Amino acid sequence: MKYNLHTKIKYLFSIIFLVFCGSFLIAKDASDINAGVWRGFYVSAAPLFELKNGNFSETTCRTATKTKYTEILWKEDMNCRVGAKVEAGWWFIGLETNALFGIPKSNGKMSENWWTAAFDPNFHLADFECDTKLISDFEIDSRLKFDIPLFKFVRIRPYAGFCYNILKLKASDANGKAGSTSSKTSADSDQAHSYKVSGERVAFDRETFDFYLGLQAGVVLFDRLTILGDFNASPVFYINTIDHHYADTTASPSVSESYTLNRFHTNFPKISFGGCLEYRIWKELSAGASFYYTIINSVTGEEYTSPSGSNYKDHNGFDAETSQSYWKASVYAKYRLKIGRAITPRPHEKRARKPKVRNGKVEVRQY
Repeated sequence: MKYNLHTKIKYLFSIIFLVFCGSFLIAKDASDINAGVWRGFYVSAAPLFELKNGNFSETTCRTATKTKYTEILWKEDMNCRVGAKVEAGWWFIGLETNALFGIPKSNGKMSENWWTAAFDPNFHLADFECDTKLISDFEIDSRLKFDIPLFKFVRIRPYAGFCYNILKLKASDANGKAGSTSSKTSADSDQAHSYKVSGERVAFDRETFDFYLGLQAGVVLFDRLTILGDFNASPVFYINTIDHHYADTTASPSVSESYTLNRFHTNFPKISFGGCLEYRIWKELSAGASFYYTIINSVTGEEYTSPSGSNYKDHNGFDAETSQSYWKASVYAKYRLKIGRAITPRPHEKRARKPKVRNGKVEVRQY
């Protein structure tokens, strides 16, 4: 099933690539028959506000049995991000870049589970939950797109881009239950030891980079409202994460200070779909909004450990897995500066006709 899904995605992007290349050939003919297509240079800037909500997991699994050893689930609860959207282009070719910064604040919950291999790899040893805080979040997303107008109101935009994100979170104030290997008491049982600890528990850094291909398609209504559906997927995808676990002697078993480095690299794990709309308010001033839902399928990678944060060594016998899902919604206000001329001007761009002159006098049309 997984193979079939990847095969279908590859076929889809083969079609997108052909449309992407064919845009050079058909854009001129299409644009000549459509109103409001700009032949010239343009640049635009917009302040941007975004909300992001979702979760992602990191799991350490035993290589031989594929059973879980540890699992951490992080939740992003209404992560607020501010930034700017900048676009520049010529004719039907445009380069769009979004830069976003997260606002440090409380950011939901983190839950962590432990199992043991002492006598049963499925024995649940510990389960606790922490409050989390966003320390920093930076993302830059840039795409090269081709705007192909068809039938006066239809728009097709194939594009290619990359996205880089670095996220830092911190979990503290743990509370939960711990089992015991000596008495074979599971963390799920009523006899499990309850504990509550104040202070820092885990610091987490997550760095992602992906190259993606996509396609937007939609309509332009009344020469003011543009509505587009959007889909993209990532043929190249990287994730690097570092977990810093602080020492905790109150837990059972006790936890010593440690660092875990996970590295993931795969093809086509990420798909994103959604839509956007933009409304021209006055001349070249417009407002827009977008909504996207993103899924990163489970990815297997390499795991390394260190007691000090340097000289990492391969965690023999264990693999790392990660997955993620989230939605994000954004709004912006944009002003576009254009230098050039419209192939077929929009109503507000039409120049007034020069009055007719006969025998040195201006001819006034009578109504």
